[in-house]
Amino acid sequence: MANIIGKLVFGGGAVFLGYKFGNSTIDSFSQNSKYTEKKIHERMRMKPGGTIENRSKIIDSLKSELLDVLVVGGNLKASRAALDSASRGLKTGLIDSEDFDSSIDLHFRNSKHTGSFPKVIERLKNNNMDLMEKILNMENAEENLQYLKSAPHLASVTNMLILIPNWSDFSLQYAGNKLSDVLVNKPPKFSTKLMFKSDVMKTVPWCDPESFVGGVEVSEVLFDINRVNLATVISAAQWGSLNLNNCKVVNVEKKDDFLLVGLEDKIADVCYEVKTKVLLKIDNEENRTESRICFTIPNFLVQENRGVSFPDKKMTMFNNSNQATACFNVELEIRETFEELKKMINKQYVLRKGDVVTQTTNSNHKPIKWEIFSSNDKITFDIQKNPVDEICGSQKLEPPRASQMSDITLEGGHGWFPSLGLSLCSRYGLSYAEAQHLIGKYGDQATNLAKLFQEKKVGNTNNPMLEVEVIQACKEMAQTVTQVLKRMNIQNECEITYVGDIMGKQLGWTDKFKENQIRAANEYFHSLLKKEEWKTFSVKNLECDDIDEKFINLQQEKFRTNANNSGLIQHGQLENILENHKLYISEQIIDPVLRGIDIERNGEYTENEFLEIMKRIHVKTPEEVVKNHVQNIIDSEIK
Repeated sequence: MANIIGKLVFGGGAVFLGYKFGNSTIDSFSQNSKYTEKKIHERMRMKPGGTIENRSKIIDSLKSELLDVLVVGGNLKASRAALDSASRGLKTGLIDSEDFDSSIDLHFRNSKHTGSFPKVIERLKNNNMDLMEKILNMENAEENLQYLKSAPHLASVTNMLILIPNWSDFSLQYAGNKLSDVLVNKPPKFSTKLMFKSDVMKTVPWCDPESFVGGVEVSEVLFDINRVNLATVISAAQWGSLNLNNCKVVNVEKKDDFLLVGLEDKIADVCYEVKTKVLLKIDNEENRTESRICFTIPNFLVQENRGVSFPDKKMTMFNNSNQATACFNVELEIRETFEELKKMINKQYVLRKGDVVTQTTNSNHKPIKWEIFSSNDKITFDIQKNPVDEICGSQKLEPPRASQMSDITLEGGHGWFPSLGLSLCSRYGLSYAEAQHLIGKYGDQATNLAKLFQEKKVGNTNNPMLEVEVIQACKEMAQTVTQVLKRMNIQNECEITYVGDIMGKQLGWTDKFKENQIRAANEYFHSLLKKEEWKTFSVKNLECDDIDEKFINLQQEKFRTNANNSGLIQHGQLENILENHKLYISEQIIDPVLRGIDIERNGEYTENEFLEIMKRIHVKTPEEVVKNHVQNIIDSEIK
């Protein structure tokens, strides 16, 4: 027995040391050699020679050719399936009813999926896969790691700190994530680290130290999923896939040896038919949705390439590409969610409404399985399986090439290297921030864009960076002004018409069509403003039914006497009012009251906020208490 235990301990230790030091050596060597001039030229030579055709040519090809595979859907899994199919040499089409962004899964922003441990557990619980398949392909549980290789300009490693609220979960989280790192073959430099309370407070000094006992630091690969999805779609087009957005499937009809698929073009408002041997789509679990509310928050709350996860609060904060974001997976109103956020960071800092921007409110269906339709049958299988392998096996398709996915670099990554930004600054006179902005979105395509930016800047263009990005969006299959607003996250309403004018020239729009596009974009922009309406309402009024109307009228009179022309009073004026209050109010009472009232404008108060403050500090005199008590007795006798 001792001999067996000794072998297990020795063997397990040898495996761990081999994983730790072997992978470290290999990783160090590969990192040093990956961006040599020779390696970059090799990747550029491997880049497929296809280009993105204009929309009319794509439609003509779809109508005239018999496809091997038609993929329906715009999320990342569907885009990767199209890329895999096209890179094997199968005649492939990709259709999405939106802008290749429908049903985008943001699971990496979900506190439930932080670290390798919950992903491994979720994979092991999957009843649609046999045990050997789960174990042999366990690295698929951390699928985001692949983007460090295939999209190095878009993906980055973020150190996520998981705050543990109790000691019973502390050792479990650490041991579970540490073991899971080995199972998914995560590089040792990304391995889980244990952090005690003193270390945690250095990272999140604004957090209440009584709310946790310690933390576990894990590594997550984060990226702009919409941009990665678009890069995947473009790469599929370069491999020969016929990709069409804003196009909806309205009918599928079986023929002898193919399917006739009816499509509705939402841009041209026409319908046409496409022939395909196989139709591939994702089936979502419609009764299971995940609602998210996200806020952009001040960057100093989370350090660059770092994040914090609060599993018990269902909240994750991270700073990726110098933009700090807080995401909640809760069924709350925006205002209530903001109040929760404010409570969590109330130590040494008061978060105000003006500090945040309501970024997104999503409700995504969870994808659960693939569906393959052919003229003979319909097949369904687990979402974790490779759909192209299943298609080739079940439909007897013989692709000219084997799968290329392990070696494919996505659009923008072939010629990218870490110091590309400095090169653009010196060659084209860009500021470092401008260079990093282009590289962070377009990778090696930033070189051509920097050259175009320089030309537009010399030509006295009003907004050269905006014009360059809109031109690039048109090349990347953007078809409407609204789509460009979404892709570029445009915040200025005045820029909508400017974007429409540029797109009109690039895509040959008529004046009437351009006007309709600008009108639709303005409507979308105003719908975004509604997400900020919660800021115009004060917190829920304090329920003090026994505060008489005379007191309220008196406070309203005080406010109107002291308010400035903008209908606000300054913080100094509020101090004077409180000093003249007939009852002494201590700082211990005032401080939490001011923390509980949102101050949207720094040091200024609206009438509603002023009244809320005065209600909360209202203290009754003994005479008022006796008077109310007598009145209650009289009221009860009358009844």
